[in-house]
Amino acid sequence: YLGYALYLLVLLSNYLFGYVAYTYQNAICQGKDSVSQMFCLANFGQGAFEFAQDPTHNYVSYNDVINFSLFRMTVPCAVVMLFLNFLGPFVHFLIHRVFKGLHNKAWSILNTWCIYMLKMISIVAFVMFGRLSDEESAQWASSVGSVIITQSVLFVFFSGTPFIGYLIWWLTSYVMYFATTIPAILTDQELLKQDDSSFTPFIATQDYIQYSFMMMWFSIILLVGKYFIEYNSRRRFLQRILMLQQQNQIIEEKGKAERMQRSFLESILPPALVQELKDLSEERGQENIGNVESLKRSRQRLRSLSNTHRGASLLYADLVGFTAFSAQVDPFKVMTFLNELFQVFDSLCDKWKVYKVETVGDQYVAAVGVVTGEVLKTRATELGSSKAAPSDQQREDEKGDGGSGSDGAVGLRRASVSNTAHILAYAEAILQSASHVATPRGAETAETRPVLRVGVHTGACMSGIVGTKSLRFCLFGDAMNTAARMEQTGSAECIHATQDFVDLVPGHDWEKLKKMEVKGKGQMQTYLLRVAAAGGDDSCKTEDSFIADILLSSGCMDPFSPQQDESISSALQSARLVEIQSCAPGEEKEGHSV
Repeated sequence: YLGYALYLLVLLSNYLFGYVAYTYQNAICQGKDSVSQMFCLANFGQGAFEFAQDPTHNYVSYNDVINFSLFRMTVPCAVVMLFLNFLGPFVHFLIHRVFKGLHNKAWSILNTWCIYMLKMISIVAFVMFGRLSDEESAQWASSVGSVIITQSVLFVFFSGTPFIGYLIWWLTSYVMYFATTIPAILTDQELLKQDDSSFTPFIATQDYIQYSFMMMWFSIILLVGKYFIEYNSRRRFLQRILMLQQQNQIIEEKGKAERMQRSFLESILPPALVQELKDLSEERGQENIGNVESLKRSRQRLRSLSNTHRGASLLYADLVGFTAFSAQVDPFKVMTFLNELFQVFDSLCDKWKVYKVETVGDQYVAAVGVVTGEVLKTRATELGSSKAAPSDQQREDEKGDGGSGSDGAVGLRRASVSNTAHILAYAEAILQSASHVATPRGAETAETRPVLRVGVHTGACMSGIVGTKSLRFCLFGDAMNTAARMEQTGSAECIHATQDFVDLVPGHDWEKLKKMEVKGKGQMQTYLLRVAAAGGDDSCKTEDSFIADILLSSGCMDPFSPQQDESISSALQSARLVEIQSCAPGEEKEGHSV
């Protein structure tokens, strides 16, 4: 649009140039001295001298102005040029604003090229075919060259046309220029052979030679400049494209690295804890490290990652006779055996909603109700008190129980039963699966074969991160110690459980043991569950039937009720234990105690 506006100014300035030239030439040509007259004839021609000497021309007309202007812009010429100058931006507006289907904006470049081509052809034609006679004026010789040069400058800087389009425009201009001017200059040469010839053919010939060479050098300079401008523009464009591609690759690789790091961290720490650590790292990066208040807030935030969990079920499992076994077998084979065994345990975690806490040597620690399962947690504060942070499932439980005063106990009871059922099912599954893991070759000579034993307990514990290097997600509390004692005092291929654990899942063949002295706990009543070998009747039970048995045996459903089948089906469809209204403590029905 700016190029069209400048072209309009060029057309208007042509009139100003004509008026100034008219005044200047008349002032010289009207002089009475011989010097002024000879100067007028030699520089402006016979026509200008005769026009100035004519006493009838006492006012300035439109024809007088255009006759002395840079190029003779008659009324038809002015109408055509103004029409083309307004047609160009109008078509541009239609392409960019109206014709939404023209997604290729190259149409606007083609429109510009066509408009400038039509302008050049029109103005050369009007100048050459509407010129005054060769005896009156030599205006055409300077007009054509100056018009083409002016249009070429506007075209190269304000059109955005590629170099090939600009080259075609110049070739067309040369064809038009020589096709129209050569006949005119030949006519002037014929006039020079006449004895009574005026100075006008001499002036025209001189101006023609001068402006022809000027136009040639202008075209060469502008074409070479246009080529290098476009070359550098394309080069910068390609550099930007390559830079953007490299930036995208860097961002993509960075994203892959972040996802890989996050995936690796989530295999070590709970996903929620990984997100909190990320937020803490970003917060510390934005704050001034030397600021005491920021360091204090960072310590408080790190402490806030600790949580207290209620109704969590904990499992400890280790191999009886592993020490003697590892002393008799090659260490690499022992490591391979442990890796295969623990891989089997890991593969069963998702099925029973179990979270693997850690492995220490041959010991395997897992939990339900800490990260997975029914999570009832409270956030620990700096002073050691607790700030309630109920999970989404806990909120749903409270809404479903009507919000009465016993909602907390009922929700804890339901979460404890659910978590205990899942950890017990998992314990039975790993005991059965452990027998399928083959001992390494060369271990046949070993005197003992390692056998799995499991200890379980349900209670409250605390979770958090200890230290700042080699981060580990750890569990603490009396429930952890109790579960570890159950594993240490248990028997091979059996599940050793506490009274609290058995009370939540009584519907099994629990073997009541004598009260035993447990370090740090005193006398405790414990129970033993011997797990049938894989392939027995118990191994044929599905997860649904197993959980249904737990519901019935825990006293939360009446096995003799006519709605028994419907209740069990509804419970299994509602995530089994999650949506079932469990019994409050002390409401177990008769006939279902241990």
